[in-house]
Amino acid sequence: FGCSARCYRPGDEVFFGRSGTYNLPAFGDRGLVKKTTCRGVVVDFGEKGLLLLNFADILPQQPLPDDCSVGTKLHYGGPKREYENGDVLNFGDVGEISGTCGSSKTEADRLIIKFVGHQNAKRIRRALLFSELSIPGGYRLGERVYWCGSAWALADGDRLQFGQEGEIAGCTDVCDGMDKERVAVLFKGNKQPVAMHLVEISRVAPSIPGGLQVGDKVYYAWPNWTAPDGSTLTFGTEGKVAGCSCAGDGSHDEQLWVKFGDAFACIELNQITTEPPSIPGGFKLGEPLFYCGPSRSCNEGVLSFGEIGEVTGRAAFCHGIALLFPSNQDSLDVKVTEVCGEKPWIPGSFDHGEQVFYTGPCCSFPGGDLLVYGALGQVVGRSCLGDEGDDQRVAAVFQGNMHPSVVCLSQVSREVPADLHAYLKQQLERADANMHQPSPRRAASREQRFASFPSSSSTSTADVKIDWKEGPFHLLQQNFRFSGLEATRGTVLEDMAPFAEIASVYRTAKDARLTPIIEDANKAARLQVKLVHESGDLALLSEIAREAEECGWTDLCASAVSELEQASLPVLLDHCRENDVLAHRAIYRHATSRGMLNLAEKAHLRFHSTSNATPDSEFQRSRTDEELHQCQDAGLKEKMQLLLDETYTAWGGYGPATRTRDRTDQPMAERLEVDNVVVLSNTKMYLKYLIRQQIINLEMPQSAQTDWSVRTSSTSPISKH
Repeated sequence: FGCSARCYRPGDEVFFGRSGTYNLPAFGDRGLVKKTTCRGVVVDFGEKGLLLLNFADILPQQPLPDDCSVGTKLHYGGPKREYENGDVLNFGDVGEISGTCGSSKTEADRLIIKFVGHQNAKRIRRALLFSELSIPGGYRLGERVYWCGSAWALADGDRLQFGQEGEIAGCTDVCDGMDKERVAVLFKGNKQPVAMHLVEISRVAPSIPGGLQVGDKVYYAWPNWTAPDGSTLTFGTEGKVAGCSCAGDGSHDEQLWVKFGDAFACIELNQITTEPPSIPGGFKLGEPLFYCGPSRSCNEGVLSFGEIGEVTGRAAFCHGIALLFPSNQDSLDVKVTEVCGEKPWIPGSFDHGEQVFYTGPCCSFPGGDLLVYGALGQVVGRSCLGDEGDDQRVAAVFQGNMHPSVVCLSQVSREVPADLHAYLKQQLERADANMHQPSPRRAASREQRFASFPSSSSTSTADVKIDWKEGPFHLLQQNFRFSGLEATRGTVLEDMAPFAEIASVYRTAKDARLTPIIEDANKAARLQVKLVHESGDLALLSEIAREAEECGWTDLCASAVSELEQASLPVLLDHCRENDVLAHRAIYRHATSRGMLNLAEKAHLRFHSTSNATPDSEFQRSRTDEELHQCQDAGLKEKMQLLLDETYTAWGGYGPATRTRDRTDQPMAERLEVDNVVVLSNTKMYLKYLIRQQIINLEMPQSAQTDWSVRTSSTSPISKH
């Protein structure tokens, strides 16, 4: 029963496997392998030193459980066993430990047990021995259960059929870390019990979702699908219902097993039909079609106007069809109105990618996108709304927007609108006059904090009252896999937040190359930054910085951020916690780099006046904005371990049952252990966080919650995200 030399590697944990003398380890003592030789294994037993042992003298597993010794009584928890000598071992029989079986890895997990009335001792796996006997799932010996999976033929000739009745025979000894999730079941007509996952059996006779029965004919109604092993499932393939899903993920009422040819597939109920499925629009499987919708991003890249794809079935998430394009691995759903059999064209003789200027009414859309007069856009396709007005519309993406818009030909121009200069100048004057009015986001909070601020919002909208032949419409993606977009009505934008309007004027003027307006916008914006800094309005400074960043106004953004830092750092220093070393260091470093020497000195002195625990070298030790150091706080390590224990679900919520593409046959770890905790200190990022925290506090009403030490009512792991 000896192991070969390649069974052990340096660092492996082993146990002494025979009775020792005064100068040898005791039976079961733990040691670490140092190296293997042709003569045996060199093991370090600590105080007993290094020993060269035969392979038969060491065990790869602890020989006896911590709470057991020779003579300890244990319960047998496995199925009934009958031996050739007439001995019968039943579930619940009690026996005494008389020793271990051997040192080989196939025997080391077994104990020699003497049972009363047996002619000889039995070799029993530890997984089937219990000090207190219980069966997983709360089952009782002999309890009736039913098989919920599909038909199976076992190696010994036994068979399983959906709904087959059986009896609980005991615990299992598969020994893969999942025996606590299994029971042994002896099904009627079979010779031997079989190990069953708890999710594969039921106390009541199972039924198949959708009112289907085993053997019912069904058809695969989703787009063609290719499995990781290269096998394919084609739209319209006929199959037969085989059983329920036993995935154990809570979807048993939505999934079932279907046999397609010689292969089984776990299919969702909405992926099959009882009648042969048809493809909308009268299209045929494999037919090549042009995509004529607006170019857009999809889950695997970009779907471009005019691209040719192959029909792979009907759409999964909309009333349309599924197409497979050369640049994608999976099919994409598109509407029937978004495809055609001939090369598509764009109304107005526009070319794909051509620049246009918007000349329609100003509108806002869900998600924050805006359409303003004079905005520069790029044509990305034609309208595919499916009415008679499609030939009078184009789809375009305008600057600053995330989604395409459908606009009428009368609402776009190839040239800069003649009145754009006068229009932008008027907008700039209005925005400049309203600059000190609070934006809608800040109005409510300021109203409660400072009664002097007006309550009226500086932004107002009115419902768009136009028909489908006009526009504009916004195209919003409804599903990550659904390529087709839904047209969404907007609202007429009569006014917007003051600085947002200045930023909009700047961007529009920049795209139209209206230099005088750009200069006026720069002057107005910088004046506003200066006035806001003098007033100490940190929230408005932050708003200006964000708007400038979003519209690509780089120099103004940098100026606003600089003013924001200068205004907020003194306040921040007065309010930061005394023991917050990183905050004091961040303020000190930033103030020093910006030449704010008085503030830097104040941060340095204030820290030392409130904390004597950290030496000066600790405060100034880092010459970089980011550093890593290993945490020496044992309490933090314990907390991180607790967090990991409470939330770790083996990347999927199935614990040891989880499998990944690179570990198809290997179980995931049941537990992860925290080796050490590394702290990342980034003074720049922490300073931004503190400033933003300060601004949010200013913007919030007094009645709002200010204690952010939030704890959930339970630390149980979340199973669905």
